[in-house]
Amino acid sequence: MNSADTAALYTGFYGPMLPFPYLATLVFVTLPLAALIGFHVGQVEFIRRGYDKVASEQIPGGTSLGAVLALLGLLLGFAFSSALGWREARQSTLVNEAAAISSAFLTVDLLENPGRTELQTTILKYAKTRLPAPEDIRSREAWNAFLSRTLEAQAKIWPATRRAIYEESSDPTRVAVLRAVTDMLDAHTKRAAAAAEQIPPTA
Repeated sequence: MNSADTAALYTGFYGPMLPFPYLATLVFVTLPLAALIGFHVGQVEFIRRGYDKVASEQIPGGTSLGAVLALLGLLLGFAFSSALGWREARQSTLVNEAAAISSAFLTVDLLENPGRTELQTTILKYAKTRLPAPEDIRSREAWNAFLSRTLEAQAKIWPATRRAIYEESSDPTRVAVLRAVTDMLDAHTKRAAAAAEQIPPTA
């Protein structure tokens, strides 16, 4: 599977519109500077129009400004609430996936060799691909390569499962292993869906 195919499976993921250094400059330098300039320009205009000599309730635009600021606060509250909910959902799905992988690995131990060792080795290799290293998130290409590795490792689990349960004569053990493996695969899907929930770049 190439990077393009991998990216197509994760259409909900997208990078930031601005690199982090530019974003930090915008937040900590440009915005305070713009606020300072706007304050001084507004103060000069305020005095030029003579608004400093009348009551504050008689200054035009005061009511509209209050309404706009209230609306802005409401929008910011919704945005932060959504971001917090999505962050908690990602943490929850991460823990659930780790638990599902652990349960599958232990359940496979009920099988007989050689299928048991092969399937446990396959699950272990897959588990090692589920946490990206710092270098895996530095660029879109590195991220696509990481996704390719984890999906390739995941694709080997089901064939190994079929080979392992084929030699198992106990039906309850087969059912337990199949359920554990499918729960592990479903946990990956839920984690990807939770991670894809993000605030749109335009917002």
